[in-house]
Order: sequence, then structure tokens, then C-alpha cells
Amino acid sequence: LVLMHKLGWGELVQTLVPMFYWGLVAVGLTLFTRKKIKETYEVPLHRLAKATEEVAGGDFSVYVPTVHAANRLDYLDVMILDFNKMVEELGSVETLKTDFISNVSHEMKTPIAIIKNYAELLQMKNVSEEEKLEYAENIRDAAGKLSALISVSRKEESPAS
Repeated sequence: LVLMHKLGWGELVQTLVPMFYWGLVAVGLTLFTRKKIKETYEVPLHRLAKATEEVAGGDFSVYVPTVHAANRLDYLDVMILDFNKMVEELGSVETLKTDFISNVSHEMKTPIAIIKNYAELLQMKNVSEEEKLEYAENIRDAAGKLSALISVSRKEESPAS
């Protein structure tokens, strides 16, 4: 301003130059702030929202990176770390559930096969009364094993349900 006054620039120029200068400074600060907000919050939150959709769809291999280094974590980073831990735990629970169902169905196949085979033997025409009683007893035993498996399955399943 002093230089413009000494050079004899008019009052209008002396008014417009500082206004233009401070306008540019304001625009620059606004753009810089907007860029930082986008990098620090918007992009990570969009990543987190996308990851949440993937987890809701059953994908438990999702990982969201934190914004800052481990020694400079902020609230958003802590939330992202908690989300990643939750997804890992959900994946573990899903694996346990799948293994449990697989094991139970495998264990149930043997008694069912026994019951089916002995029922078919009972339907044969040349089976003696003694054999029929033996087959019926084997069916009853296999049904008991199946019933015991189902009872154990329900007890093991109930805490997770």
C-alpha cells in the first residue's frame, strides 16, 4: 500500500489490489482446506462405507487402511482399526460356524446310512424273524446315535445363536 501510494497509483487501484490479493489468499486457503478434508476424512469414510457393504454381503476378507501412521492415530483411525478387528472376528465366527455345520452333517451321514440300509433289508422277503429283530435293533441304535448328535449339536450351537 505504501509503495502504491508513493508511486502515485490511484485510490481505486490501491483498493482493488489488496482486495484481489486477499481474495486469492482466501481461495487458496479454501482449496487447501478442502483438499485436506477430502484426503483426511471423505476418502477414508467412503472406503469404510464400501468395506461395510462388502462385509454385509458376506466378504470377511475386507481390510481398510488407516489414514495416519501408528504413532499419529486420530479418532477416525481408531474407528477403522476397530472395524478391521470386528471384520476379523466375524470371519473367525463364520469359519467356526461353517466347520461346525460341516462336521455335524458328516457325523449325521453314518447313522442315516445305517438306518436306510437296515430298512431296505427289512423290506426283503426272505428275512427271518430273528434277522428282522436284529435289523430293527440296529435301526433303533442308529436313531439313538442320531438323536444324541442332534442334542449335542443344539447345545453347542446355542451360545453362538
